[in-house]
Amino acid sequence: MRAFATLIWSLGISGWLPGCGGDGNEPVVPGGLPPAPPEMLRVVWQDGAFVPQTHGIWALAGTGAIAEIGPHGAVIYNTTRTGNLCWRDPAYNASTTAVAGLIGMYARWRGGMVFTDSPDGLQLHARPLAALPDACRTTGDGAPSPLATYDAVAALLLDFHSFAADYGIDWAARIARLRPQAAAAGSDAALAPVLDVLLGAPVDAHTSIGDENDSFTLGWRDDNAPQQTFRRLRHAWMQEAPATSFPAWLGVWHARQTQARLGLLRADARGIEFDGGLVWGVLDGNIGYLAIDRMGGFAGGPITDIEQDRARLAATLDAVLQRLGQTHALVLDLAFNQGGATQIAHDIAARFADRKRFAYTRALPQAAGIAPQRFHVEPGGAVRYAKPVVVLTSDVTVSAGEYLVLMMRTLPHAIQVGQTTQGALSGGFGKGLPNGWMMGIANHVTRDAAGV
Repeated sequence: MRAFATLIWSLGISGWLPGCGGDGNEPVVPGGLPPAPPEMLRVVWQDGAFVPQTHGIWALAGTGAIAEIGPHGAVIYNTTRTGNLCWRDPAYNASTTAVAGLIGMYARWRGGMVFTDSPDGLQLHARPLAALPDACRTTGDGAPSPLATYDAVAALLLDFHSFAADYGIDWAARIARLRPQAAAAGSDAALAPVLDVLLGAPVDAHTSIGDENDSFTLGWRDDNAPQQTFRRLRHAWMQEAPATSFPAWLGVWHARQTQARLGLLRADARGIEFDGGLVWGVLDGNIGYLAIDRMGGFAGGPITDIEQDRARLAATLDAVLQRLGQTHALVLDLAFNQGGATQIAHDIAARFADRKRFAYTRALPQAAGIAPQRFHVEPGGAVRYAKPVVVLTSDVTVSAGEYLVLMMRTLPHAIQVGQTTQGALSGGFGKGLPNGWMMGIANHVTRDAAGV
């Protein structure tokens, strides 16, 4: 499933209660506990072991996740608000590297703990537990029934989907209506169409179910997405090549669009990088052009090593912006941007920033007592562009592409044109299901610098 192949998941954690004391000097602001200063963060895995300061059982506020950490390993559990369900999360328990994608860094903070995946990631506030909940201690190792997987999905939607009211969804009624079908399902294959109905009509690109091999997607996908552009593309597909799968046809269509964009650029000043993920050049009138269609996977395929991706993009942007430095203005084309890693969105915005500016906040609605975390755009990179920038967007600009738009909108020399973006800024709230499938949930609430 593309949402899991291209997004770096960030989870949050449940029921943080402020303790006494604290390690930082930042005052508690109205609205809840602030994040720890990034300079306090340390790596959890050192010299082949989790550092002693992280050992214990930690409830991670706003996600229902529990991390049980010992010297040589960690186990991540998923729990529900009612406390009657608990299972080991297969998405994070496969390896130490996977766990580090959730709790790779830590800091002692205000009598508790914060975990995060990176210095500039969303911080997960944690409180210690004396023991695992009963439901976690009794979780079995056998294969779960399809109904058990269904009940886990249902609980996660009820507990953590943050936009049911916005979309007019009554999850409780929909879950109850479909549960008899789930109970009758004799296998995961029979359960899949039930879950597909449960997650439809499509909500957004962050609410879906798939597997680690990207072999199927239940819920939101390009061939049922409601956006006008996707509807028009599906119409064109049916006219042109109905015998071909829509995703395969879409790849061919995108390659044609890439060549068409290249044809608009000066022959002596243009290029395609990352297998079509980035197109650059000079338009008539000495206007620069930079199209970025994804936020990662620059080594080919899905994101696997975010730091490697960032390094490759940095070297490319150095060269491209150097070539475009003599243009009068620049079009930053994000109309086809399909998202990826938010860190990369920050790296791109840094190339246009004039100074540090507050850009947006992210919050986990279920994390009571935790203040929204503030994120900024600030100058970075060896080569930057300070002339006027036009940011081109469409209704398929999504996820990390939208975070880049939020940051660019704070800059005085940038303006957004085109369509409104897709509206999937909820973050990749990822959960592994009991049967090994992966679920994404629209959970994080993002607000721009004005609080919208």
